[in-house]
Amino acid sequence: EGLKAGDVTCVTICATIYCNIAFRCKKKLASVKQDLIDFGKEAKVYRQESVWNLVYPLEQAILNLMGHAEWPNLLDGDAIPDESLERCITNAKLAGTDWLLFTLYYFQMLVAYLFDDIELAIKMGEKYIDLDESLHHSGKGFVLRSFSFVLRSELTFLCCLTSLAHARKTKEGLWEKRGHESMERVRKLAKDYPSSYQ
Repeated sequence: EGLKAGDVTCVTICATIYCNIAFRCKKKLASVKQDLIDFGKEAKVYRQESVWNLVYPLEQAILNLMGHAEWPNLLDGDAIPDESLERCITNAKLAGTDWLLFTLYYFQMLVAYLFDDIELAIKMGEKYIDLDESLHHSGKGFVLRSFSFVLRSELTFLCCLTSLAHARKTKEGLWEKRGHESMERVRKLAKDYPSSYQ
């Protein structure tokens, strides 16, 4: 409908959301990757590359999970438009593209956890939380917070998993405490928003 009305930005945002939901809903990775390619071509036609940049981290995570990355625990590879993830993060900070930063931190944390790089997963989780808190204190965070509920919920769950995995590895009580605190937040979210946690 958005395309009929000429609102190509809305269409691109909807395609971005669709691909992220498809990834989370057990759609085959190759199928989601093909959707990303197809929608990416459309985004170029309608000059929506700046909005479409939000899917690069998802696309790279899919490549990693499909075995198409030299280092599966790092969100670096063909889908990242800059020469490295660090350069991409630096450019996103300089451009003030907070959504891209959130997305980069989240997907780097996810692949690091899945490929057992717990230290990197924790580092990315802390960067995500620091950015979220700084935006909240600056007043810019309300819009991002209201639209990023799902991502923040997943991050809370990943923080729980990474903290408990790190506690098991290091035997440090701090990480066990953090893991249990995150678990309590997940339980509260599940109680407050049961349809999101089925």
